[in-house]
Amino acid sequence: MAACQYKGLPDDCYEPTLMREFHDTELMTSATGQALVCDYYDRARGLVQLLKDCLITERVQGKIRAIVGLIKDNRIAAAIESYEEMVWLLKQNTA
Repeated sequence: MAACQYKGLPDDCYEPTLMREFHDTELMTSATGQALVCDYYDRARGLVQLLKDCLITERVQGKIRAIVGLIKDNRIAAAIESYEEMVWLLKQNTA
């Protein structure tokens, strides 16, 4: 996950691992979720350059922390909504 790597965290640390599991077990089970994951990965190519902007990096990190917290609290619908907001943020800054 580019945001974690940019912050110096390993790609296999807790947050990216949990987010990948969330992709596989929740998002990929619906057409809407699949579209979100596709949007995220379509934007991923531009993330490294985008994340040089510290403000955007902090906003993405904040979204990731929020999503992780919601997943841990088993608030899946809210986690999906927060994921949508994160993808929207990335779309607005990589268009």
